[in-house]
Amino acid sequence: MSGPPGVLDAGVVLARLDPRRRGHAEMQRLLATDRRHRRWLISSVNLAEALQHARDWDRTTGADLVSVLSALGVEVDAPDAVTARRAAALADESNLSLADRFLLATALREAARLWTTDAVVARMARRLKLAVTRV
Repeated sequence: MSGPPGVLDAGVVLARLDPRRRGHAEMQRLLATDRRHRRWLISSVNLAEALQHARDWDRTTGADLVSVLSALGVEVDAPDAVTARRAAALADESNLSLADRFLLATALREAARLWTTDAVVARMARRLKLAVTRV
């Protein structure tokens, strides 16, 4: 695969599931076509956040979010101690949620492009010199 991995936040995953959300069409296209060229990751912490917010979607569709992500080629990343320490250290630099800090720490560890729907996360990613796409 060419190019840096892509690290997804929960908001991007939720946008992919819901046609009413901003970024839906872009993420639908990107995850369908770009997976041949890019490795996609979601931290298990961000997956938990997406699962929490997608409970109604799960019940309504009967689909399993983890299975859908797997079918789209998204890998679940289990953070290691170094990533956890980096996420904890980011608390000193921001008021971001723990999930957002794991998103950033995972992208830093992987030297990855970060995909987010959150303007505050996008600003922090730029401050940390991460490549970022806000959808």
